[in-house]
Amino acid sequence: MAETPAIDTGVEEHLAALKTVRGAEHLFGSLVALSLVVPMVLFAAGRYGGVFDEPVTASPPMTTSAPTTTVAPVVEASGPLAILRANGARVRSTTRVALSASRLVGTAAAALLAAAMMLAIGISLAGRLGGARSMVIGFFYAMIVLLLLCPWERWLDLEGLPVSGAYYGLAEIEAAIDNAPASTTDRAVESVRFFGISGAALLLVAGVALRFRRGFSYALERVDPQIRARVI
Repeated sequence: MAETPAIDTGVEEHLAALKTVRGAEHLFGSLVALSLVVPMVLFAAGRYGGVFDEPVTASPPMTTSAPTTTVAPVVEASGPLAILRANGARVRSTTRVALSASRLVGTAAAALLAAAMMLAIGISLAGRLGGARSMVIGFFYAMIVLLLLCPWERWLDLEGLPVSGAYYGLAEIEAAIDNAPASTTDRAVESVRFFGISGAALLLVAGVALRFRRGFSYALERVDPQIRARVI
């Protein structure tokens, strides 16, 4: 009577480890994406919503020499925007903290995302699961994301560099708002600075997720159905 072949438990362990890395990849990728969206939203709120504009103070009514003629007082607009402008100091402080936290969390998560992709490649190769090629491409995407986030102009003291990393602070946002672009070229440069680099990094983060998913799916297709059912 022929014996039933034993199931390779090593493959099962490697597949379970790859599943764990998948959860880490989702977490780190989501954190990077969130850290890129927050600065863009804050810049748009300041540029197009006037959140960081100075509030319009109400002036007392003025009367002319004629007793029956008065000048209507300047009344500040009501609503959420007026409330934000009235609490300008608190809004700026919160914005500064949010931008700093986004930079810290995003940079750390990008580094961990690249490390997770490297670990996934090692697990796939060690367990002979397949899908390593797609994960290698995703790893290079993750490395490019990390490079886009780093402030190279400050680290390497590159003076006059027109475009810096994807992150920016409140001072840079307020400087851009105070100096509105005067030409189409200036508007294009501003769009690249505050939206283009972050948007490119977001697309690369999505590319990392798609590459990992493709490699993981390929690995699932190659393993024994019994192992796949127990792990997944």
